[in-house]
Amino acid sequence: MSTSEDDGAIEEALRTVTPLSTERPNLQMNVVGYLVLLPILFLLLPLLPFAVLYLVLSKGAKALRG
Repeated sequence: MSTSEDDGAIEEALRTVTPLSTERPNLQMNVVGYLVLLPILFLLLPLLPFAVLYLVLSKGAKALRG
């Protein structure tokens, strides 16, 4: 149950010199994330057929065993 006394306690706990910031997109961090993602994709994409082949063979071997 919220009372006016509780609201005053919250406002006192948030004492700060700078104003509170609002959430907004961070373009610089997005660019860094994409720059990290691209080399990972270029390195792992050629390995994808081998991973699929392994999965198919392992499921086939499991089906043959019973």
